[in-house]
Amino acid sequence: MNRYIGFTLFTVAIVCAAGCASESMVTHIKSEPSGARIEVNEGSVGVTPVDVTLPQRGPHHRLMEHVTIQAYPAGPGQYKQEKQLYFNQWAPENIMFDMTQSPGPSK
Repeated sequence: MNRYIGFTLFTVAIVCAAGCASESMVTHIKSEPSGARIEVNEGSVGVTPVDVTLPQRGPHHRLMEHVTIQAYPAGPGQYKQEKQLYFNQWAPENIMFDMTQSPGPSK
């Protein structure tokens, strides 16, 4: 009987190791209008639309650090935008920047 329990636990461990480990989730970043230059933690990642993999930990896609995402305008009448993501927050699947929205007064 103990032999079967040991075999069962071993099998469950192997299946979980193969199936529980997940790939990092990709975050799709878009802007309206498209063409905004995107920086993640001050490093350029491309222009919208762009896909990025944010620093994640574990199989649940939690962020492993604070992340600042900045969108720089592609043309006149557009404004720089910024989004803050926080440690242990779920990595978002999609992020949208409306480049026509004024960020408002500085504090």
